[in-house]
Amino acid sequence: MTMTFRQFAFNNVLRNKRLYAAYFLSSLFTVMVFFTFANFGFHPALTGDNMNANVTTGMLVAGGIIYVFSFFFILYSMSAFLRSRKKEFGVLMIQGMSNSQIRWMVFLENMLIGFMATVIGILLGLVFSKGILLIAENVLVIEGSLQFYFPTLAMVLTFFSFIILFFVISIFVTVVLRTNKLVTLLKGDKIEKSEPKANIWLTLLAIVLLGSGYAIALIVEGVHVVVALFPVVLLVILGTYLLFSQLSVFVIRKLKSNRSLFWKKTNMLLFSDLSYRMKDNARAFFMVAIISTVAFSAIGSLVGFHSLLTKGVEAANPMSFVYYVDEETEQADVEVIEDTLRKHEIEYEKVMIDIPYYEQSNLNEYVAIITPEIYNTSAQLLGKEEIDLSSGEVMTVGQSDGNMMIEVPLEKYPIILKDGAQIDVNANNDDVAVDKNILPIMAAYYIVHEDVFAQLPDPVDIDKHIAWHAKKVDQDALIAAGEDFMKAEMYAVNAIDYTIYEVTKMWSPILFVGLFIGIVFFVSAGSFLYFRLYTDLDEDKAKFSAISKIGLTAKEMSKVITKQVAILFFTPIIVALIHGAVALTALSHMFNQSLVQEASLVLGAFFVIQIIYFFIVRYFYVKQIKTVVK
Repeated sequence: MTMTFRQFAFNNVLRNKRLYAAYFLSSLFTVMVFFTFANFGFHPALTGDNMNANVTTGMLVAGGIIYVFSFFFILYSMSAFLRSRKKEFGVLMIQGMSNSQIRWMVFLENMLIGFMATVIGILLGLVFSKGILLIAENVLVIEGSLQFYFPTLAMVLTFFSFIILFFVISIFVTVVLRTNKLVTLLKGDKIEKSEPKANIWLTLLAIVLLGSGYAIALIVEGVHVVVALFPVVLLVILGTYLLFSQLSVFVIRKLKSNRSLFWKKTNMLLFSDLSYRMKDNARAFFMVAIISTVAFSAIGSLVGFHSLLTKGVEAANPMSFVYYVDEETEQADVEVIEDTLRKHEIEYEKVMIDIPYYEQSNLNEYVAIITPEIYNTSAQLLGKEEIDLSSGEVMTVGQSDGNMMIEVPLEKYPIILKDGAQIDVNANNDDVAVDKNILPIMAAYYIVHEDVFAQLPDPVDIDKHIAWHAKKVDQDALIAAGEDFMKAEMYAVNAIDYTIYEVTKMWSPILFVGLFIGIVFFVSAGSFLYFRLYTDLDEDKAKFSAISKIGLTAKEMSKVITKQVAILFFTPIIVALIHGAVALTALSHMFNQSLVQEASLVLGAFFVIQIIYFFIVRYFYVKQIKTVVK
């Protein structure tokens, strides 16, 4: 029975399933993620003129980003696969296959893989869609539930989008393939290469570029971070490329010149072709490092922003409910507030807080000046330590953690009394423990002893507050009470738990979308590394097969391979982790808030995932090499 050309292309896919597996699985995963976003975007529960509509928009925008990225990712994956088949194409040409037939074969292979990845990706997305909807229902903090529905529109959109994508890529790849010459195809990766050498000036430039980028990012603060963003990104990108193409080669040559290190155990095998690998993989490492940095920075920034928002809201509103008094409606408003709290069975303690603001000629804005009594009223309510000042003593309290503006250093400005006399801030006020998140005051303010307070001019304004602080935390009841105030259009009441709930509700779709996109980028970066590793598999098989005949044991071989794979996998990731840490540090400087915990969580999670990925790939790679080592 004669084999048709289509059958030949199909068999080629099966015979090269080891390399095609990574290409296929990566494409399948991309299709699944795109389908997931389309599934969300067209969900009936996420339509309408409410907050849920923002989820729809976010999901569809994210799907578009993933689709554009998928084009370049799949194009690179396909190109990497074809480079590993140069010799095969050369043999086929010797057997009589024309250049156009090879291009047609590659086109059919790629369309077959694309079709199967698209169909199976949609089916798997459909199978797991209910579980994903349940997760999203809890993570997104949306109104109502996300019931399972048959996403016909999402399936159709995903299918045709990716069939078109694979068609365009197949056309593009076949056109590029035409430029190869027979002699180049036959030699494949066997073309002799001279040992890579690093340019000392470019090596130094890599250090200068990265050092300058890091220094600027870590030094600038506040709004200057935004101004420095573009030059820092440019410096780091250029420095990263030179790091892999020049600096890494320079370091390896220096390590090889260290005889005690080079001749130690199996280090000779490790260093013998390491500089070649670093030079050959420079572009792949560069792409992986930049893509991973984008993923780390994006997710870290989203988590950091959410943390800043929630912490800021909590810091600015230390009490459960605060009413900003409107004297015309005060009595009626208080009755409604307390009726609502009783309705939701919220037990509370109540205080009155009056905060006077004064005009000080040495400051450009009004400033709050209070007595220890006002401070202690809130401290008692919140169970915080009270303060006491001596006669004539003045101290300052820094701005609330919820205030992201540049802080005015009040300790440098004395208080001006009614008669024009000035009183400096006491040098020993650091001995008094104060909490800057006690009162509903965002900016920095003064605390003065009563005898100083009596000598102040008349205040320009007095902010009157009534606060109710819940004795027991029942978050559902507190949120429900806040929701009632919003429905009653009582905007003068600030309900902290409800506000945080609304912030989380608003931010969760963005965080969810960012997390998915970050995962796609990270998986894609891992796939780049996979392709680069397996491109050298045949060469490694031949090398270790020959070395094993002169005494290399299986255990020693495993150690060498483990080190090689570890360098390949972790070098760009470690660079990306450093980039990400610097970026998140700059973000914390921008808002004058620490993001150490959030950054550690995000970067640590990705590093753990990379370690797991490393052990999986290393296991199968060693298994492949052992097939030729006796």
